[in-house]
Amino acid sequence: MAYIDTSALVAYYCPEPMSDKIERALLSIAQPHISYLTDVEIASAIARKIRCQEISPSDGHRIINFYRTHVDKRLYCWLPLDLNHFQMARSCVCVRSCVSVAPSNCHQCATCELWI
Repeated sequence: MAYIDTSALVAYYCPEPMSDKIERALLSIAQPHISYLTDVEIASAIARKIRCQEISPSDGHRIINFYRTHVDKRLYCWLPLDLNHFQMARSCVCVRSCVSVAPSNCHQCATCELWI
């Protein structure tokens, strides 16, 4: 199973220096997995890019719609998370907030137990 980090998806959907490399990697994975946290995190990352004026609001909407099209076409498999995973993610953000952990890192706390 290949769990796709939100930062990789953001680089895939938003032009960045690593976008081509990430696209090749994503295309080589038979069943890339994401979670519902990923869904929230990608929206948050795109909103941040809009607020920071890295992309326009119309580009942000286009990117989210393109991502949603891929989700709707089932290009990603959903990694099941339960309430405990969301609570772990919340704890991770709360505990690490003093060191500025971005919301896009909360899936790492929630999914680490799935790898054990």
